[in-house]
Amino acid sequence: MLGSGTILVTTVIGFGMSATFIVFVCTRIICGRLRGGVESRMMYQIESRYDIEQPEHHVNDPDPEPVLLEAIPTLKFNQEAFSSIEDTQMKLLLQFCEAGIGYGDSSCGPSIPSSSKLLIKGGTVVNAHHQQIADVYIEDGVIVAVNPTITVGDEGRVIDATGKFVMPGGIDPHTHLEFEFMNTVTKDEFFSGQAAALAGGTTMPIDFAIPIDGSLTAGFKAYEKKAKKSCMDYGFHMAITKWDETVAREMELMVKEKGINSFKFFMAYKGALMIGDELLLQGLKKCKSLGALAMVHAENGDAVDEGQKKMIELGITGPEGHALSRPPVLEGEATARAIRLADL
Repeated sequence: MLGSGTILVTTVIGFGMSATFIVFVCTRIICGRLRGGVESRMMYQIESRYDIEQPEHHVNDPDPEPVLLEAIPTLKFNQEAFSSIEDTQMKLLLQFCEAGIGYGDSSCGPSIPSSSKLLIKGGTVVNAHHQQIADVYIEDGVIVAVNPTITVGDEGRVIDATGKFVMPGGIDPHTHLEFEFMNTVTKDEFFSGQAAALAGGTTMPIDFAIPIDGSLTAGFKAYEKKAKKSCMDYGFHMAITKWDETVAREMELMVKEKGINSFKFFMAYKGALMIGDELLLQGLKKCKSLGALAMVHAENGDAVDEGQKKMIELGITGPEGHALSRPPVLEGEATARAIRLADL
């Protein structure tokens, strides 16, 4: 929601190069500490690189058409060259590399002033409860005011958003970037996945940090290293894959010192991430004592394991076997079980 005190993360991102362009801002209404500082790196590098004739728009239009306002810095796109979404994302990634945008290299990009003032004027501000034509005033990356008419001095930057929508950027709370699992790794790492997300209007992901041999601290350090390639703010959930007093202490450390206050318990993936009811109970109790959020992957792991064996016996080894091995009833059973255990 756009309002006073909202942290501005990034302003202008497009839904695909040949689709709609909207002004985006992002709120920090999430659990866990945001890491990085993309609000300054992105904000002051925004510069239009498009040569597109703008149609006329009127402030009083009941349904203004969102069109290009400005674009991600230094991105010189030739729209006719995009033959596929994958090609679009690859070009975006290459342009980000050329621009040197990324948290991992502090020498990349221009120097950013420590103080800033920005006024986005005349846009249609869209929040969850209503939309209105208003100005949005930002100081030092924080939204100070959202009012119909705001006047500032000459020292600030002004963006004319007439005929455009101004809305919060998306937060994706469930991503698995560079996730090592079952002898494979997810295709997108933190840089490529986040660059693609920015192109579609998502301004922050919350990824799942996986422990190493049950160690939350080791897992956290490994994911911090992976995330050095990030080009946007991000947060972490932490998975719990075993239980002992060390893990209990590490959960407290994650909450109090690392900004992680949500923990994931996998009731499936036997032999990999799956935990039993005893561990789940202990984890739920610890989450309650810490004021943390407990999350579950709810499937009956033992029954799914049997279903997978059956699929192999039947020779069903394609992607369809995944769904056939875990019918919805197994999800329903695990969901109900997790709810009842949480009530204890």
